[in-house]
Amino acid sequence: MLTTGITVHVAMETSKGQVEIELAPEVEIPTAWSKKAPWPRCLSRWPSSDRAKCVKSFGFSLLARWHYHWQLSFLQAERVLLEHLDEDGGCRRRCFQALRQMKEDVWCPGRRPVITSHHLQTVLFWTCEKYPHAKDWGAFSKGLLRLARKLHKCVRQRFLKHFFVRSGNLLQHATAAELDAVAQRLALFLQDPGPSCGLLTFCSGSSSVDGCRQVPGSCPGGQRRAVKGVLPTSSTSEA
Repeated sequence: MLTTGITVHVAMETSKGQVEIELAPEVEIPTAWSKKAPWPRCLSRWPSSDRAKCVKSFGFSLLARWHYHWQLSFLQAERVLLEHLDEDGGCRRRCFQALRQMKEDVWCPGRRPVITSHHLQTVLFWTCEKYPHAKDWGAFSKGLLRLARKLHKCVRQRFLKHFFVRSGNLLQHATAAELDAVAQRLALFLQDPGPSCGLLTFCSGSSSVDGCRQVPGSCPGGQRRAVKGVLPTSSTSEA
């Protein structure tokens, strides 16, 4: 256990290795929404207005950081968004899970990755806002590549805007060398995603539509013919 100011870092052993946890004092403010978070944005079509009201009803929190500084936190609001990702259909959650797996296994492995699950979650939220309809998430492979392109753009530009607080850059404390290394791996993946995604979609000899069957991670209505596990690619940037 390591104490730095008011923050406590705890190392825990799990079945997958050592995990480091940061503990900090938190003040919950469940009855109001921060004025520094003007959300939802004007003309935004995701989430629905009813869902947005539900999200804001959970309020926000203040996390104690350093030198008497308090950081805004929207953990409960983000959880609600994640829980209802696919309430209108589509496969946003499956795409996010695959993106996280690729990050952990290929793009940014290690115990202290420069890109965290929260970064990926923010990329997901921004992409859902840009592509708000269920039909935009009908094909698993297209959705995954869309998220990967958005992540690559943010890492390459070293800028990822906080989903609720416009002025916040979630990559501001990351080193340029670390981000450039991740950007390079993402670029290689986007050039030829097939080899890395061979387990996400594949053809099978069993009875199925067009001789192909979906694996966990795909979505209804999103069957795509794949050859030797290769995902279809596109040269169009959607980030």
